Amino acid sequence: MYKENPELGLDKMFEDTILEMMDGEPFDIYVALFLVFNQLRYEHDGRSSFVIDRDKVLKKLRQTLINNKEKLMNYFEWACGNYEGGAWGEVVRIDELCKEKFNISIL
Repeated sequence: MYKENPELGLDKMFEDTILEMMDGEPFDIYVALFLVFNQLRYEHDGRSSFVIDRDKVLKKLRQTLINNKEKLMNYFEWACGNYEGGAWGEVVRIDELCKEKFNISIL
């Protein structure tokens, strides 16, 4: 849809929504992290219709994760219950994947 109608600004809406989610509760932060990770994967693989402002998004993501580490360590809803340390375990796992695949750290 973005390729056919770039004037809709879906890339900006997507980015703004992710940034806004980072100001939310642990679940919102977890979803924002997952969306950023998937966007990085799609950009890396050439499957994304647009690119996000990595500097802006990753800077805020890093700060959000560090500022909410304790909350994320105590968040065990959804898939986060599969990791020791709650959602923080997933953060560490995704950080390792980002380092390995994209040479980027989210922490």
